[in-house]
Amino acid sequence: MNHNNELKEYFWSRVNKCGKNGCWEWQGTMQGATPVIWYKYKCMSARQYSLRLAYGENAPSQVSRRRRCSNEKCVRPAHLVK
Repeated sequence: MNHNNELKEYFWSRVNKCGKNGCWEWQGTMQGATPVIWYKYKCMSARQYSLRLAYGENAPSQVSRRRRCSNEKCVRPAHLVK
């Protein structure tokens, strides 16, 4: 997915940065325990998109199922990286 302004706005409109323990809680769609973005008929991991926004092309290609927090809705990059 392209990181255009419209998609960024869509992503951020579904993130609550006031979560417990500094988590950024996903307020959008979940597929099981995975926060996902459905945007213009495409689906991707909200965690992966968050990492791409934070790290650009250097973002890890795989997001660990384990996080530094225990909040499955968390999309904060600092809580996701191995």
